[in-house]
Amino acid sequence: MIAIALSVSLSAVMFGYSLKEITSIPIQVIIDNYEIEVDENLLQGLLIAIMPFGGLFGSLAAKLWIKSITRRQGMNLALPFLITSITLVQFTTAATLFIGRFLEGMCVGYYVSIAPIYLK
Repeated sequence: MIAIALSVSLSAVMFGYSLKEITSIPIQVIIDNYEIEVDENLLQGLLIAIMPFGGLFGSLAAKLWIKSITRRQGMNLALPFLITSITLVQFTTAATLFIGRFLEGMCVGYYVSIAPIYLK
């Protein structure tokens, strides 16, 4: 039980790391690698905001999933989405970057929503 609680609690660390990861890369490098033609400030704002926006949907999904399946089953169902999101970001297209960050935010939102239940 303690191992599960610790692993779920690490989602908050993952959220902070993911936000820091995208802001530590110079925006011009992202524009060049992903061939995105958008204003630099707008792009950086979108890349930062898409993850918490996904987290909102992930926390709403957690509320629905907890009613129909167990928390552990939900964690197991969210894991492929997390792996997919991390993989999508590695492809160098704008669509995969945004979709991957949104999915990552959904997973983090889900895990952050169920973490207090385990910690309690």
